[in-house]
Amino acid sequence: MDIYLINNKGSTDISNAVTTVTLNGEYRSCCRELEFGIDELSINVSVGDTIRLTENNNTMFYGIVWNKSKNSDNVVVNINCKDYGIYLKKNTHTYKFRNITAPNIVRKICNDFNIPVGTLTNSNTKINRNFINENLYNIIMAAYTLATDNKKYFCMFNENKLNILEKGHLVSNEIKQQSNLISSNVSESLDNVINRVDIYNYKDKIIKVVKNDDSIKMYGILNDYIKLSKDDKIDYNTKATAKLKNTEKKITVTNFGDVTFITGYGVIVQEPITGLYCTFFIDEDIHIWKNGLYTNKLVLNLKNVMDKKNDGTLVENITYRKNTSKKTKKDKEDYSIYTNKLKA
Repeated sequence: MDIYLINNKGSTDISNAVTTVTLNGEYRSCCRELEFGIDELSINVSVGDTIRLTENNNTMFYGIVWNKSKNSDNVVVNINCKDYGIYLKKNTHTYKFRNITAPNIVRKICNDFNIPVGTLTNSNTKINRNFINENLYNIIMAAYTLATDNKKYFCMFNENKLNILEKGHLVSNEIKQQSNLISSNVSESLDNVINRVDIYNYKDKIIKVVKNDDSIKMYGILNDYIKLSKDDKIDYNTKATAKLKNTEKKITVTNFGDVTFITGYGVIVQEPITGLYCTFFIDEDIHIWKNGLYTNKLVLNLKNVMDKKNDGTLVENITYRKNTSKKTKKDKEDYSIYTNKLKA
């Protein structure tokens, strides 16, 4: 593992000056984070500097020093870095898109905010939607959520270039017992289960209930709701169905480090209990370099899930008609009084 500090003085290898290094990412975040400690007496790292981390000449992180902190009882400075996805999370904007595809929405946003574009997975679905003061990441993911191709997408940066990729492609390496698997933990949880969704109209009356009867029979009612506004044009059946959630079955593994095990991809794992091989999807990855050892901690999911967003509002078809009615004498008098006040 090598870490380079990049600033107006050039590029400096600071690998020998850093302590434990942690790199992490999660499928609901477009921003990967890097943390490490460094002896301030040997190297001065400033907020706003650029950091590059490589493993066997593969760039795993390229981003900005975002935070630094130091305790008074030692000389180690704690450095927190964020990749360029932070600019999607930190910026908001208003857009009114008409008959435009998700990739072109991304290109428009990137052009407005000077974000270089990498690979954008194609989608031909034409989108009509208003986004008022919305987070850029949420706009992008909402656009790809509206794609009607039943694919899953995720957002990641390759150096400073934004990429929107199809989620779940398998990496070539596997995780096996008596090979690269160190430990594992299998979990199942009801924490996020929703098995009934009540749909209310703008008068607070229930107009429909969408539910999963099998889940209710097994676990009891775990309820959520949707509230419609008076002029809401959303497909509330689809939105309610999307809110239904089953139990989460996940496996957390610790393995010897592999640069290809990144959030958004799939990996074949030899299931620790049965010994069978299963395909899992990486929901979260943590890469740790400590005392010369490189390891991964991965949160794996049997389901390939996307960070779906429903931000924005549907475009309403409004027809404006010219007012052909004649003004009365009183109307004209009132109007002249108003304009005279403006001139005063």
